Amino acid sequence: MTDVAVTLVLAWSLGSMISGLGTASFIVDTMQKMQFSPVLVPAFIFLFGAFVSFATGSSWGTFAIMMPLAIPMAYAFNIPYAIAAGAVLSGGLFGDHCSPISDTTILSSTGAECELVEHVKTQLPYAVVNGVIAFACYILVGFTYSPLVVLLAVALQAAVILAWNRMDVKKV
Repeated sequence: MTDVAVTLVLAWSLGSMISGLGTASFIVDTMQKMQFSPVLVPAFIFLFGAFVSFATGSSWGTFAIMMPLAIPMAYAFNIPYAIAAGAVLSGGLFGDHCSPISDTTILSSTGAECELVEHVKTQLPYAVVNGVIAFACYILVGFTYSPLVVLLAVALQAAVILAWNRMDVKKV
């Protein structure tokens, strides 16, 4: 638990520093100068959150780092806050699940008594499929701002699960 507490304290410190330096304003200004499409902002937040989480191995740390960036981006591009927060949360969880340095990944491989790299290899295809579905849905939600896109994401994931199950049954 000490590692988790230290990680959270450091992430909150980094989040405060990011806010104090005006990083969110810098990113928003840069994106607006580049004429970045507001439609792609939720997908961008998801990808950036996934990258930060994969690199740090911490979903909670990613939340603390990304929320002070995502909320001002949502305000500047007139995106509902729930969509921005959801992109941060799902990107952080996706990156954490794929990261070989994540505490949950290390504990899972230890609990399963398998090598860390082998565990990551077995989990990656499932996580990437869900990540691709989430990314595509964040692009779609950028156009519609509709909460019904969640139902589409769940339906696509269920369809993938059913397709994988049928492929496994045919192999047997």
